[in-house]
Amino acid sequence: MSVFLHFFVSLITSVFLVFKEATDVRNDLRQGVLKDMKENIKPNYAALGRQYNADYRTIKKVVEEIATDQVKTRKVVKKPSLLEPFKAIIHDKLALNCSAMAIFKFIQKKGYLGSYSTVKTYCRKFKNHEVKKATIRVTHTPGLSAQVDWKEEMKLRNSEGILYKFNIFLYVLPYSLNYSYFSLKDYFLLLSC
Repeated sequence: MSVFLHFFVSLITSVFLVFKEATDVRNDLRQGVLKDMKENIKPNYAALGRQYNADYRTIKKVVEEIATDQVKTRKVVKKPSLLEPFKAIIHDKLALNCSAMAIFKFIQKKGYLGSYSTVKTYCRKFKNHEVKKATIRVTHTPGLSAQVDWKEEMKLRNSEGILYKFNIFLYVLPYSLNYSYFSLKDYFLLLSC
């Protein structure tokens, strides 16, 4: 283990030294060119390139940077986001607490060509993280409480294509294990349950 650690540390150190030398060479190059320019000597790009082990175009670039007192940087052209035309729709959907996937599918139908991860990261910035509300557990007293559900006119086809129409009335007593099936729809039947 210690041999591996020693090797790893020496590798990192050598990479750091190579990087430091590369930046020092650039600083030396800049200082050498600056010295020649202060003495009003026209720089010989090829000779300075050989002296500092750099390409003549690099020397020329450094001379131009020093002459204009500014370092050239690349101009970054900011492209408009693919989401730009859909931001109003996204904000409307976020106000309705829609998920990022639902928003993605919706705007995809409207012509969005970007990826889901782009939509997800954009939605994450604006989504209201609601505090989860504490839920109160409902306690049931035996014989005094029940849960009732009702579904009317359900249609179901079996594997042979026969259509069945039925109603479901569910009356659950939390402490009861019994169940009953009735095919009638009658008020008195409800009371007898």
